[in-house]
Amino acid sequence: MKIIVAPDYVEFSGWFHDIIQNFYEKEGEVLWNGRNVIKRFEIDGKSFVVKKYKRANLVQRVVYTLFKKSKARRAFEFAEEYRRLGIDTPRQVAYVEQKEAGFFTIGYFIAENCAKPGILELLPRDSDGEDEFDNDAARAIAAEICKLHRMGVVHGDLNLSNFLYERDEKGEFHFTLIDINRTKFYTPNRKQCAVNLARVTHNREQLEFIVREYCAIRKWEFEPFYAEVYATLRHRERQKSFKRFIRNGFKH
Repeated sequence: MKIIVAPDYVEFSGWFHDIIQNFYEKEGEVLWNGRNVIKRFEIDGKSFVVKKYKRANLVQRVVYTLFKKSKARRAFEFAEEYRRLGIDTPRQVAYVEQKEAGFFTIGYFIAENCAKPGILELLPRDSDGEDEFDNDAARAIAAEICKLHRMGVVHGDLNLSNFLYERDEKGEFHFTLIDINRTKFYTPNRKQCAVNLARVTHNREQLEFIVREYCAIRKWEFEPFYAEVYATLRHRERQKSFKRFIRNGFKH
């Protein structure tokens, strides 16, 4: 097992090793339990979030051992790069890579806990009209995504659940981005911007509003650009529906 701990947190190395070795037995608050598992732990008055990534399949074991950095390592390294660029994300604390027979199997990423609320409380997935979500929040999201693209940051999982926020005394939004391990660092062209924006939400009203605001900032014509975003979204939805149909078919 390989553990890399950020210099400011070396004193907690023993705790982290123990948590990883006994991840499910250790007391902690489960924040998410799905393909990946996320738990929050309190250690000596500090709050840490530990994300356990899904066990790698056979192909991924080879890829993450020989050709590509693990998700845990990317999350750790990208967090430092985000803050270097002035983009807020929870401070990276450590990452862990476990191997079997010399091949990568499971990764863990540890970060400081961020107690900020998620923007989904203002932009719920199931709202059906513009008057049912916070327009100011949607405008702020559009501006944040525009800022990322102009800085050469393409968040690979750009959905609303990965935006935490706070508002200052003037009511302005400030975001903290999470789940950044799939980020690509390059300046996207128009087509790549459209593809990335299609990940934001499946809610048509919200997506149209956000894309319209994004286009206003970039001084791009809305209709043809939104057509690209929408076409990408529909393609992904059809793919997801087909995969679900295939999985359900095998189950029965």
